Amino acid sequence: MQCYDAIIIGAGVNGLVAAARLSRRGLAVLVLERDEQLGGMAASKNLSPDVISPGATLASGYIPPALLHELDLGRHGLRLMRQEGGVSFFAGEQGEPARYVASYRNPLAQRKEFARLSKRDGDAWQRFQRDMKKAVAAVEAGLLHQPTDPMARRFGRLKEFGNLARQAVSQSPEHLYEQSKLWTLSMDDLLSEYFVSEEIKAHIAAPALVGAAMSPLAPTSASLLVPQWLGHQQAHARGMPDQFTAMGGQPALVKALESVIKAHQGEIRLEAEVTDVRLKDKKADGVVLADGEEISARVILSDLDLKRSYLNLFEWSSLPKEFVEDVGNFRMEGTCARLNLVLEGSLTFPSLPRGCPAIAGGFRLPGSLSQLDHAFDDWLEKMPPREILVDASIPSLSDPTLAPAGQHILSANVQYVPGSLNVDEWTPARRTALEKQIVEKMSIASPGIASQIVASELLLPSDLEERTGVTKGDLTYGQVGLDQMFFNRPLPNIGHYASPVKHFYVCSASMHPGPMALGAAGSNAAQAVLHALKVGESA
Repeated sequence: MQCYDAIIIGAGVNGLVAAARLSRRGLAVLVLERDEQLGGMAASKNLSPDVISPGATLASGYIPPALLHELDLGRHGLRLMRQEGGVSFFAGEQGEPARYVASYRNPLAQRKEFARLSKRDGDAWQRFQRDMKKAVAAVEAGLLHQPTDPMARRFGRLKEFGNLARQAVSQSPEHLYEQSKLWTLSMDDLLSEYFVSEEIKAHIAAPALVGAAMSPLAPTSASLLVPQWLGHQQAHARGMPDQFTAMGGQPALVKALESVIKAHQGEIRLEAEVTDVRLKDKKADGVVLADGEEISARVILSDLDLKRSYLNLFEWSSLPKEFVEDVGNFRMEGTCARLNLVLEGSLTFPSLPRGCPAIAGGFRLPGSLSQLDHAFDDWLEKMPPREILVDASIPSLSDPTLAPAGQHILSANVQYVPGSLNVDEWTPARRTALEKQIVEKMSIASPGIASQIVASELLLPSDLEERTGVTKGDLTYGQVGLDQMFFNRPLPNIGHYASPVKHFYVCSASMHPGPMALGAAGSNAAQAVLHALKVGESA
């Protein structure tokens, strides 16, 4: 029986990053994926004979530059493109065209755009982006590192925490107060300290809410703004945060990672579902596939979410009882439906100036923050949504290879859609009504869109769970409230990627830093394995 150094269960982006890092260090690596293609949530599916729909992921993702450099992804075919930040549309008065707010990278254009709605808000923009960059700097510095756990007893960890404490007490009380607001206030309260326009507040808040089981009026919801600003601390002269996306979408990132793994003799097997982690002397030493095949390895890494990594792959009796309960209480919630459309002809946006570049970053229809709060209440009650946040991208605008000539693909994440209803099921009629509701809302921005649809696919959170295997179809692999971030992610005392089962690691976005950075959790878990196996970093 062949024995590998490492087996990675699941070929999502984090699993592939972990496999790439380990194989580059000379380890014998095997990736096992239950689907017929790589990518996990990023895996694409045929929407029509000539169109492949993007994977069921969040609209954009920050890739740490250090990770791009270490894995040399450019040499393996990955190409990044920079986009403007998108446009938010708001319904006009009876008979009036839609109102809009656009995002631009150019700081003067952005200030002018906000001043178009409110002169005060145009002036406030520079102060807001300055404060956000300062607040996010420390977060970004820790993305590719194990979070410091204040409860750890090891000398190295105590020393790190002491350094953090000294940094904190060296700050002025005013600075600490300003920093704390991002982690304690609601989005509404924080944004209201800068802006008066309800449209501008909703425009900034909307992309941060997608995937989150939280209202913009809830305490601590301002912390959801953090991922939108990652990667921009050095861009002091820029306007809105840049959006860097892979040409060809996340499938292109997956393809580049596959190339890295194979270039370093790593193996990948598709349609190979792992059903059990094999234990020997209470240590993981291999896996069992659905067909009964057993494969041995020195370490096992799981790119499944936390719940499936432990509650599906192990006999519960082999795990500490309290740990099983804690894993069961890890908050995973599906809040997003996904609507993929193939459109005939070019989309038109009558409210926008001709040639507006911001639309390349997609468009959204958020309504007001108070409306989103009502939508969240409906989601809590498991009611069919009366209000929705639609966050749509048109990847074929920037990458025409994704659709045939004369067609476009549109993918919309639709926030605050429950996976199950409290009084009824998601019948075909209810699904049809929801799709119609989404298209009608998008017609606020592009009035003729309904007549352009030639193919469509609506995926509810329950559909996303069935397709991707992620519990409840949670796009974040575990909610990102403060109780499930940093050293608390996923649980206190296991934020270091290892587990109560020796030689078993979780490398998915259920671990730090969650969905804030593509591949970061996989990279950090790989580093933990390299350290445990005493593999040098010079290879």
